[in-house]
Amino acid sequence: MAVWPPTIPNLQLAGLKRRAEPNTITSVVDNGPTKSRRRSTKTRITYQIPYQCQGGDRDIFQEFFDTKLENGTLPFEWDDPTSDARVSMRFVREPEWTLSVGAKLAADRWYDCMLELEIL
Repeated sequence: MAVWPPTIPNLQLAGLKRRAEPNTITSVVDNGPTKSRRRSTKTRITYQIPYQCQGGDRDIFQEFFDTKLENGTLPFEWDDPTSDARVSMRFVREPEWTLSVGAKLAADRWYDCMLELEIL
């Protein structure tokens, strides 16, 4: 399994959003209180992590995403941003990059994106 490349600078986790999908099913019955049960044994947890980097780091990231993860379809190991436990993750979708600071040289430009990941 692939691991997050150490050559990519650590993500700044300010602005991180963690979402746990509802994992319950509620049923209305003819008589008495509604019934509720767990949908599955594992809750789907997703993260949205803002990421800013220079052009050279964006190129390294894109190579990791396109080649090692086969366009984001394969999982990778990374530290859970809220617990620091080593977990398997995958991308929910490919990041969309926004040029935030222009420069003459591609390597000197700064880019912003939102990484959307899920814990497997």
